[in-house]
Amino acid sequence: MLYTHPVLPLSWHPLLDDSSFCIGKSNIHAFQWIQKEKWPFQHLSIYGPKDSGKTHLGMLWAKKHQAVWLPCAHPSFVDSKKNYVLDVDPHCFNEQDVFRFLEEVHALEACCLWLSAFPLHVHCSHSALRSRFITFLCTQIQEPDDALLSKVLKKAFRDVGLIAYPQILDFLIRRMDRSFSSIRDVVGKIHDYTLKHRANLSISVVKSALDW
Repeated sequence: MLYTHPVLPLSWHPLLDDSSFCIGKSNIHAFQWIQKEKWPFQHLSIYGPKDSGKTHLGMLWAKKHQAVWLPCAHPSFVDSKKNYVLDVDPHCFNEQDVFRFLEEVHALEACCLWLSAFPLHVHCSHSALRSRFITFLCTQIQEPDDALLSKVLKKAFRDVGLIAYPQILDFLIRRMDRSFSSIRDVVGKIHDYTLKHRANLSISVVKSALDW
């Protein structure tokens, strides 16, 4: 008889330091901009798919430059602080508020890192704001190639306390969707299965966890 155990809904606590950021062709430019001491302009926009490491990059830059994370781009949040990080959804923000926020930031000569799923100007109807967005430094994180997918998979397993050997990583990469968002889903299911069944990570466990 197979005994299983209830699994508590524990949240992930990934490593978010410089050495734990997985670098590949799809994100190298974003990482390089984060590492610079100074940008030629006040604003840098990094956009890319969900779970592609944008928050990780924001944490690195915020720590390096004592930047403040803001809940939204509103002029009332601007004070004597010199740098800001904003994780935004351009579908949802108030364009007039964002424009006034940029005016305040410009006056203080502050630097801002903008994180989003797609370029900020794409769905912007405010012509003056759109013109501002187009002047930002802008870099895209694309979906990973196999090399980066392997690195991120390995890190995701390590973040939940599992060691994924090369054979397991190769097995997964040949079969899973090649996207950042699929990594969290795949590792989450496998992690839950190993906890529930008190099983060590193996290819047979992977097959069972994912119904392959």
